[in-house]
Amino acid sequence: MNARKSALAGGNGGQPIAWKRLTLVSLAIWGVYGVCETFFTSYLPLVTRKYLIFKDNPLILFGLLFLVYPLLGFAQANVLHFALRKKTLGPNALWSVSILFFTFVFAAHAASRGFFMVLPGSFFVALLVLFQWNRREAALSPWLAIFYLVSLAHLWGSRPQWAWPVRLILITAFMACGLLLVWMAGKIRGKWRLWDGFFLSPSPLIVYPLLSCLFLGLFVLLFKTPKLKRFEGIAAASSGQPPVVLIVWDTARMDHLSLYGYPRRTTPNLERFFREGATLYRRHFAVSNYTLPTHASIFTGVETYRHRVVSSIQRPQGIPFADRFVTLPVLLAEKGYRNIAFVANMAYVSGELDFSKGFLFYENRSKSSFIFMRREYFLREGLRRCVIPEPGTKGLLVYQTAEKLTDQSLAVLDRVRSGDSPFFIFYNFMDVHSPCLPPPPFNALFGDPASGRHLKGKPSALSVEQRAQLQRYRTAQYDGGLAYLDHHFGRLMDELKKRGLFEKALIILTSDHGEFLGEGGRYGHAITLENEIIHVPLVIKYPGQREPAIVEENCSQVDILPTVVDVLGLSPLEGLSGKSLRSKAPEPLRIVMSESYTWQEHPEARPQWRALASELALMTLRRKRVYAFEGFGLSPYGEKEEPFRGVLKEYLWQRQRKRRPGPVLTEREKKKAMEKLKTLGYF
Repeated sequence: MNARKSALAGGNGGQPIAWKRLTLVSLAIWGVYGVCETFFTSYLPLVTRKYLIFKDNPLILFGLLFLVYPLLGFAQANVLHFALRKKTLGPNALWSVSILFFTFVFAAHAASRGFFMVLPGSFFVALLVLFQWNRREAALSPWLAIFYLVSLAHLWGSRPQWAWPVRLILITAFMACGLLLVWMAGKIRGKWRLWDGFFLSPSPLIVYPLLSCLFLGLFVLLFKTPKLKRFEGIAAASSGQPPVVLIVWDTARMDHLSLYGYPRRTTPNLERFFREGATLYRRHFAVSNYTLPTHASIFTGVETYRHRVVSSIQRPQGIPFADRFVTLPVLLAEKGYRNIAFVANMAYVSGELDFSKGFLFYENRSKSSFIFMRREYFLREGLRRCVIPEPGTKGLLVYQTAEKLTDQSLAVLDRVRSGDSPFFIFYNFMDVHSPCLPPPPFNALFGDPASGRHLKGKPSALSVEQRAQLQRYRTAQYDGGLAYLDHHFGRLMDELKKRGLFEKALIILTSDHGEFLGEGGRYGHAITLENEIIHVPLVIKYPGQREPAIVEENCSQVDILPTVVDVLGLSPLEGLSGKSLRSKAPEPLRIVMSESYTWQEHPEARPQWRALASELALMTLRRKRVYAFEGFGLSPYGEKEEPFRGVLKEYLWQRQRKRRPGPVLTEREKKKAMEKLKTLGYF
């Protein structure tokens, strides 16, 4: 009986539990958790993922650290005080009981979200607490216990690509190290009493959360905008060469731009740009129905079936291509251009696939935000689901907005320019990509921004009226997103005029693909080759052009690189699929193509080439034919009539050619690629 009382007292002399001290201890527990959780969700990703930039919402972060978690600590203190009001506990036992209670809450939350692998870690931490309970001079530090609990869960949950025996062995070794640390901590505290001043101080309401703010400041300093590569030794091009500006509005479909006759005024600045002297192409088609192959064709001037930069099971982000083709930025860099890029789509238009080659500056980082590290065992994830219950709200955006990228680009542009040295600047904006959440006032330009946000699930599960409401909402937000892009396009053009660059510049605005907005109950892209997906805008202002012009002939994304080469007076490149759009020779029978790719496993496909085209669309000025693939053959939706027969023969021959396989990704690299794609909502 005496031994039991001694253990309950924690070896330091039992006394009735003081509510004030219990409250401070509970606040300390939750303050420590806030620091540990912030480390794993906001700071550690910045070290392990180079494509991130710290953009955590400070109001949400500070609300967690200074309001929500202290309230939870206060609630914990009251529960424990009610449960133990007739007990006597020493200081060490008080810490132990509080840590045990927090461990139970953490484990219960994780189990409720289906993450049961946190239970072994919780059980192990509980054993450590009980092991320390009756030691007279060695209370278990909440820092060690909570960091150990969270890191064990994180170690298991963040490595699903590893086999469970490997993870089990690693976690066992981690536990053994933890036991050693606990033993060493007890020895150190028993000899020098180092824990008492800080690690076991029961007055942490300000100190511990402030540690997270300190980390915030340090990481912002360490992970600022990337530095410009040195360009002092680069030979500048002739001062007579025009600047080149290439702007891609990711997911912008042509028929929703007022420039092309859409009744809503979505693009007034683009209309002004056209009236001041630009060329409008009415029949411009994308080479595929999603971002990766279309951007690769824009950069290389060749069709998708030739460059093969497509997603596959083996390589979710595609294969590098700059060593196989001459790319636009590399070509311009060789001619003395100073190239910079500002890219919102960090998943597909990434430096890992050679899109960054040839650039002095390539801003392609996403936001490490409040919800980026979605781990079910984090309490922050549960709170996020309460505050932001549905995907498609602004708090879930991870890409950088047009406003931020435009502001950055103007600052970097002024640093790159040196006299009349020409430059090439490439933009990729994602503000009309799903979830398409334009900021005020653009979200309310064409309808109530809250009118259909509550509709969840698949459209097929909704009533006819609800589907119509959802379609109206998605269309209104999409049109508002286009107006938002158009606004910053106007800003950029005005800034180029102020700098005296607009008149002599070659400016190209286009899109990589379109988007379904409820037509036939479908949303998104990468589905089919209908015009809502592949009929995309193209507007070009040639150097010195002062009168608007309209072109009705077919053209394709593979024409952009040859056009730039022609305008700059460079030597024509061999092997290109496209042609210069400045050519005066009309081609009324020109055929352009578009391919739809799907991740299908075909028994005859080589492992490195598992992504096979599922549809092929061929367009002339008056006809469009779509062909479906069955294995390596074609099953036509339309007849294989002239003039398509020769193109089909060449296409099938190119598809069958033996190609050099791309490097096979490791499981870790594959998981990283999939995580980036999921972050942007591709899966």
